[in-house]
Amino acid sequence: MEQKLNERLEILVQGKQLEPELKVKIVNLLKKFESDFAVEMTSENAAMLVTHLPMALMRIKRGEEVEDLDEAILAELKKEVYYSKCIEFIQKIESETEIEIPSGEKNYLALHFCNLIKQERRE
Repeated sequence: MEQKLNERLEILVQGKQLEPELKVKIVNLLKKFESDFAVEMTSENAAMLVTHLPMALMRIKRGEEVEDLDEAILAELKKEVYYSKCIEFIQKIESETEIEIPSGEKNYLALHFCNLIKQERRE
């Protein structure tokens, strides 16, 4: 994972938008994602994801509601080759962080993860 992405997470910690312990878990999980899916996360391809994931987890911890994706977008997302693998990875995030992610947020995260894989594999 590119150093700029780690710096992005550290800014969230410094701004009290992310707990330091959660940052460590997120970094480890994102490195695992890179390994599992053979992609390299850079500030060009993963900045949105690296910002969205910690903010989403913190929103969930605060009990804030999240709307689901538009039905048409969700239907297309579920057709993606990597959708089920991304959902499995999100379940790993839940397990490692001990935060239950609502289905709407899972779909947003799956969209980010699927797009990253497609972009890196040019599929």
